[in-house]
Amino acid sequence: MKPLRIILFACFLVAASADAQCSSQALDLAQQQLSKTIQYIDTSHFPEATVVSNGDSRWNSNSNTIWGSGFFPGWIWYMYEQTLDPSLLARAQQQTASMSSEITDASTHDVGFRIMSSYGNGYAVTRDASYMNAIQSAAQTMSTLYVAFPDGSGAFNSWPYYSSTYTNTIIDNMMSIELMFYAAQNGGNPEWYTMAFNHAMKTMNNQVRADGSTYQGVEYNSDGSVHNFFTSDGYSTNSTWSRGQAWAIYGFTMAYRYTHNAQFLATAAKMANYFIANLPADYVPYWDFSQTNYRDSSAAAIAAAGLIELSTYFTGTTQVNYYNAAMNIQNSLGSSYYLGSPLNTDGILLHGTYSVPVGYYIDTSLIWGDYYFIQGCDRAMPAPAQIAWVEAGNVLNNQVPLSWEGLSGAIRYSVKRSTRSGGPYAYIAPPPVLTTSSYTDTSAAPGTTYYYVVSASNANGEGPNSPELVVRRPSLRPIFPSPRRRRQSRWHNPAAPTPWWKLPPFRDSTAA
Repeated sequence: MKPLRIILFACFLVAASADAQCSSQALDLAQQQLSKTIQYIDTSHFPEATVVSNGDSRWNSNSNTIWGSGFFPGWIWYMYEQTLDPSLLARAQQQTASMSSEITDASTHDVGFRIMSSYGNGYAVTRDASYMNAIQSAAQTMSTLYVAFPDGSGAFNSWPYYSSTYTNTIIDNMMSIELMFYAAQNGGNPEWYTMAFNHAMKTMNNQVRADGSTYQGVEYNSDGSVHNFFTSDGYSTNSTWSRGQAWAIYGFTMAYRYTHNAQFLATAAKMANYFIANLPADYVPYWDFSQTNYRDSSAAAIAAAGLIELSTYFTGTTQVNYYNAAMNIQNSLGSSYYLGSPLNTDGILLHGTYSVPVGYYIDTSLIWGDYYFIQGCDRAMPAPAQIAWVEAGNVLNNQVPLSWEGLSGAIRYSVKRSTRSGGPYAYIAPPPVLTTSSYTDTSAAPGTTYYYVVSASNANGEGPNSPELVVRRPSLRPIFPSPRRRRQSRWHNPAAPTPWWKLPPFRDSTAA
């Protein structure tokens, strides 16, 4: 779930000041707004949108059952990575723990959204095994929504409540299938990968139009054929809901990351081209591409985060175009028109639109918009450099003390170990989360040669591994006491019989 490492070339940057605006001013605001929000949103509640009350624009408070509940703990995890503030680490852990009941919630595909943004981000930072267990359990939950069709295709039933007759999939579901890819990649059931792959293929074949635009939803007959198309949040079935288009760009780019399927990459590019070509002059779309009344800053933020990753899978002009489009979107979102102020709101981005047809939260801040805006800003920054050296201190008993070159900035470290040169390496830290450039491996086995590497991470991801350090753990040898100390040592038992070779010569008492 963490943002992948983005390699940026200077010639591709729009302008240094543009990136600085996103990474400093906006992220400083994100920290301020989070500090305000955690004062009145407790660890068992979750914000969704800002609402005006008594002249103040503050976040509403909901249970963890709302579809986007995981984005709030995700916001806290992101801010912890920016600041390494231990109080934020504690709050992120508490807020994530409050998501536990959603691990088994199979009511909709949103289990993928909820768990990856909370437990997924938590695992990426802490490597807490309990977080991975939660991810695996949630993937098992989501697998119960999968419908296999007779023709060999399949898809997740996104909204089981929508129809008791037809299987339906919504374009948003392209995001939540990352739960299945990620869980399978990390030791889960390989069938979960197949389910996610099949869902992406079914979506690509039926919900992406020839011009690269998308349908929000489709219903399938029991044989897997299309029954009809529909929309819930778009202007009409045949229009293009801008947030749905953003979900699709991001989702197919993510699917390519896990599968390397060229069709998924081509589909993401086709949809990106449509999105970019239909943006208004300020690069922030209206809630539906057929409308010109309400903007949706959340759609812009999601698309920008997806476009940054998409740009890394291309070279030349195509790479430049996607990256520059993302920067144009982020720069506009960082302007005074779209960026909130602590004086008048607790949100980060203004002018978000949840659903015009339903009348939900129009022209306000939305938690998922803020989440993906922070993620996009993180992705636009370079990951840490390679650590130049790692060394070991005196190896005693089962302990191998390690230290390495420290890198400046708010950076944490990962220590990895293998018994083979070149890996594969297993993480041995975190846990704990390391913010200093030293760690002692206390699990080294006697007589074993280990190959250690260390990497640095920031909010954008993990840097390359350091050069290997080779450490041989000596075998334990028993220490035999000197003859003078044997009587007091554990090697001598005074109660034991005297060995026969130490007995005095035998004398027959009956002899004359």
